[in-house]
Amino acid sequence: FEQSIFWVDAPEKANVKIKHQSSIPSEGYQLNINKASIDIEASRVTGVFYALQSLDQIIHTASREQSAWPLLEIEDAPRFAYRGFMLDIARNCYEIEKIKQVIDAMGYYKLNYRDLSLSDDEGWRIDIPGPPELTKVGGKRGFTSDESDKLIPFYSSGAVGGTRGNGFVI
Repeated sequence: FEQSIFWVDAPEKANVKIKHQSSIPSEGYQLNINKASIDIEASRVTGVFYALQSLDQIIHTASREQSAWPLLEIEDAPRFAYRGFMLDIARNCYEIEKIKQVIDAMGYYKLNYRDLSLSDDEGWRIDIPGPPELTKVGGKRGFTSDESDKLIPFYSSGAVGGTRGNGFVI
């Protein structure tokens, strides 16, 4: 595979054209950056999203290296239908901002499935106002004699009273 790439200065206003092309695979896209416009072709909105992610990566690389934009054509489609990431907040509690960062990174790397494990452990991770004991007691783990203030840690996280295995996220 050989391709010559030419670089041009970023235009003041990029002329972006998006076109439906039914022959492209469902998550695939074609991205063409030329002197006049940026052309995206895809058969579905996911393909357009992935093309925009690629364009974002190109823009960041060009601005980081203080170089011009490349003139190029990209034809891309995922090799695997399932490209996932598993985030286990049942055993390891993270703040909502960290979860948003993970979701943004998934889009950047074109992952399409998220396995968010909320409660497959003894900890409860969703704040429900009705029964406050679910988060007040069920969201905490540690050594206890009667489980009136926390749950016994069966899977080790939160056993020593740390914060990562304790609390609720949402």
